[in-house]
Amino acid sequence: MEFDYGDYYYDFEEKVLRIRDGVKIISQDMFSRFHDQQNSRLYGERDFKVIIPNSVEKIEFKGFFDMRVSEYQIPNSVKEISQDAFRCNEHLKSMQWPSSVKIIQSCVLDSCSSLEEVVLPEGLEVIGYSAFGFDCSLTTITIPTTVKKIDENAFQHCGLRSISVPDNIEKIERETFYECSNLEIIELHEGLLEIRDGAFARCKNLTTITIPTTVESFGRGVFLYCEKLKEIYVPKALYDKYGKDYFKIDTPAEVIPYNEPMVKNDITDSKSGKETTENARITSNFKKEFKSFCGTIRTNIIADKRKK
Repeated sequence: MEFDYGDYYYDFEEKVLRIRDGVKIISQDMFSRFHDQQNSRLYGERDFKVIIPNSVEKIEFKGFFDMRVSEYQIPNSVKEISQDAFRCNEHLKSMQWPSSVKIIQSCVLDSCSSLEEVVLPEGLEVIGYSAFGFDCSLTTITIPTTVKKIDENAFQHCGLRSISVPDNIEKIERETFYECSNLEIIELHEGLLEIRDGAFARCKNLTTITIPTTVESFGRGVFLYCEKLKEIYVPKALYDKYGKDYFKIDTPAEVIPYNEPMVKNDITDSKSGKETTENARITSNFKKEFKSFCGTIRTNIIADKRKK
């Protein structure tokens, strides 16, 4: 049975809420009936789907706040999704972010405790403050290469087990991954310039990490209370700048400095002046090893290089 509520209608049998075509803005008070325990039969409805039409251009502050929705279908007509828009959607299991929205605002998906999957499109540029905070069921996420900024506390108290920070991120903000207690693998890439205070504090399952050679500024307590952290590989220049103890604040890790390998860009044949096939192969492989050495924690090459 279908009930009409003005800007939307709800099918109790199919458990589907459809926003009426022609609606341009989804406002905070549009779904008050779902929160009215005394006067609405919609109160208590849960695990239903929301279908948004192509006429909608904006979802306002707390537009779907504290709803018991399991799935949203969001068209690319939506150009703006305001902060807290889906916060406290405890039944939401997956989310496909529309490619038309370039910024994930503060707390948009904060405290969505059942959220297991998020698909972020190429073209996304900013992930805001606590955007995925307290999403304890979210174990993995792929951050698009187009993202230029990840704000403070973006993934605090999140269930992530691994994370790869894109190449073009220059700064990891304060407490970005604070208390991601399941986090075991962190990939940081060359080009990163700054890691701020407490960025990985209380990541209690993290065991090893490599700081890229490009990092120039390192905050306090970055690995605070990372109780299983055994090894922190630090570029020699950064090690000399801050000193060993600075990286060890409240962590049992061994701090291991390493020197950046010297890589020749051109290897040429002495007679022809052209790069030989074999030398080209050696150069290519060496560059790949160098990138792995500086930017990942997954390769056996790293350990061999650092001992030198």
